[in-house]
Amino acid sequence: MARRRQHAAHEVGHTLGLAHNFIAAFDRPRLGDGVPRPLIKLTNGRIDVSDAYRNGPGAWDSLAIRWAYTQFSGGQDSAGLAGVVRDGVKQGLRFTTNPDEGDDNSYPKASTWVNGRDPSPSWRASRRCGTRSSRTSTSARFSRASR
Repeated sequence: MARRRQHAAHEVGHTLGLAHNFIAAFDRPRLGDGVPRPLIKLTNGRIDVSDAYRNGPGAWDSLAIRWAYTQFSGGQDSAGLAGVVRDGVKQGLRFTTNPDEGDDNSYPKASTWVNGRDPSPSWRASRRCGTRSSRTSTSARFSRASR
């Protein structure tokens, strides 16, 4: 259900005008990127999906919705929008979309596959929880259950 909830919210975000932000996962792990992926851990030799999908919108998404949909009082649009921008700058939020992410991108911090500022832990975790580890853990449990 968590995956369906996150995917539905992701698509509603597109309906509201939000684009993929490929630097959000670099700035704040799991706070948004192009394709929501689960955080799967291997805990005591067991696959752990207890925190697979985050709840709520990312910080950039919330800021973009404020920018697009806040109704400021008469004649205050410019000042109000400047305030939204200041909030985003204060939070350190940035935006980079599809043309600037990927292997041959113009901005290396914008990536589909990074979860945080240092890609090494994400890579090591993906190796630990990757197909082989998951398959080994799952096979062992099924083997014990079938005895």
